[in-house]
Amino acid sequence: MSRRHRFALLGALALVMSVAPACGDDAVPVITKQQFTDQIKDLQPGVDPAVGSCVYDNVKQDRDAMADLSRYGAVSNKISQATDEKLQRLLARCIRGAEAATSTTTTSTTAA
Repeated sequence: MSRRHRFALLGALALVMSVAPACGDDAVPVITKQQFTDQIKDLQPGVDPAVGSCVYDNVKQDRDAMADLSRYGAVSNKISQATDEKLQRLLARCIRGAEAATSTTTTSTTAA
């Protein structure tokens, strides 16, 4: 086999291996919720684990984002800009939701 053919074969194999995890009908993410929330907690210890779970629950159906997260981890500067922006929006939404829940609980607790 010529050198050129070997490189072509290696390139094709690399492509297949990178696409294979995204194939199929199963939407089972490779990065687990526990791994995701642990990575968030390690980076930002003050973040409520419920916020990390909220972000994960909202992003897990996005195949592209999950591929990024599975490949590089939840906390990485290597994820795509689209995934990064999606995570930022979800994080903000989940923090607002957690604050609203805390505010409602605090209000109802103090009002009683």
